[in-house]
Amino acid sequence: TRYAIVEGASAIEMCICNKIKEICLDKNIDADILLEKFYRSLGDRFGLLKALKVKLPDKDPNDKITKVRNNLQHNRCLKPTQKECDEFISEIEKYLTAFSPDYFEEN
Repeated sequence: TRYAIVEGASAIEMCICNKIKEICLDKNIDADILLEKFYRSLGDRFGLLKALKVKLPDKDPNDKITKVRNNLQHNRCLKPTQKECDEFISEIEKYLTAFSPDYFEEN
């Protein structure tokens, strides 16, 4: 379960960073500066998506995604339950489906 959360967190971070870059490109904003200097944490990046007026699949990703990831990464929860892991993966899947739909396409 720990490995699944770590991998899921990496996938969501890549997914939302790609979405931010896509939106910023359309608005002629330097996404790299935003992401490297001002929006470095996962929670901040969800906030940036909201500021860019991107419709999120869930109202509070920080509670369902960021909190779980941070609890694991910062050693507050070293062994998440299977239920916690399953819920986390379900939340990640919503974002991958919304922002990276080709992720689920078969090759």
